[in-house]
Amino acid sequence: MTCQICVEEARDAKTGVAYVRIGYESADVVHPYFHREAWSADDAGFIFSADREVWYLDIASRQAIPLSGRAGGRISAPHVARDGRRLLFIRDRQVCVMPLLKDGPVEVLFEIDADLKPCEISPNCDDTGMAVLVEVKEILRRVSYVELATKKRTDCFEGHRRIGHLQMNPAHRDTIMFADQHDAQNWQRMYTVKTDGREHFPFYRQRPGEWVTHECFSRDGKWVTFTVAQPTKGLHAVRADGSDARRVAADRYWHACPSADASTIAADLYDGEVRLVRRETGEHRTVTPPWTPGGRMVPQGPLHPHPCLSRTGRWLLHVDGSSGRGVLRLIDVS
Repeated sequence: MTCQICVEEARDAKTGVAYVRIGYESADVVHPYFHREAWSADDAGFIFSADREVWYLDIASRQAIPLSGRAGGRISAPHVARDGRRLLFIRDRQVCVMPLLKDGPVEVLFEIDADLKPCEISPNCDDTGMAVLVEVKEILRRVSYVELATKKRTDCFEGHRRIGHLQMNPAHRDTIMFADQHDAQNWQRMYTVKTDGREHFPFYRQRPGEWVTHECFSRDGKWVTFTVAQPTKGLHAVRADGSDARRVAADRYWHACPSADASTIAADLYDGEVRLVRRETGEHRTVTPPWTPGGRMVPQGPLHPHPCLSRTGRWLLHVDGSSGRGVLRLIDVS
């Protein structure tokens, strides 16, 4: 395979911020959705996708390494394991794992029943179990938990097709979070459920008219960040036990990803601007300026910034769609 990934040093003309630009000749380049782990151990590199291929970028060497061939073909929902050394992914109806940075066999962790389609996966805090979201005959979606040692599966929740944003608490074995994206009139969006299927309840109790979106656990498992689009726009944080909910900052915030302890939150705005925001004060600094004309919303699809902070918080990764094609910006924000 001829590598079409282009990795080059660049500098933003408006802010003067230096970054590494990762692009592809003929396709958008995107990283995993911000609540999925993309970073290897010690922030050595990260995974991303381009032209239906999954890649790994080694930051020190700037080398882009294709992974899909070693994984045995086209894969989906890639997620770096909590240990930072293995890659979890879906291949057809199989949920698999393989070494991230070296050659090694692909292990099938479990297989989904023939009448189900796996959509998303999320490992627990020590990679001994996994939440999985499956589509049931293109009608419903089901949240299940699989204990990997025994292959025991527990069905935890079943609902309509717009359930998504599956994520397990990175510091606990027993808590799964997901989003109910049914419609704007649905007053409750964020839900948690225990891995035994009990204690299913709204995580953050929205008030009538609120539209909560883009929830994400901090890696220490103590905080959840999210944004509110209606009736007032803003960036919010709440402790993982549901207490101390607060609005961090008011503005047209859209997607948000916290640092390991949520002291800093990487967040984008509707117009493509990417900021680093302090949780305690709401103060921010702009890392990437807005790029849409007249402050319009970034077009739907692969041009959404989806900012993501690395494990140590040194690196910020996000999509830049200002050229009309999605490229990645890797920025040292230490």
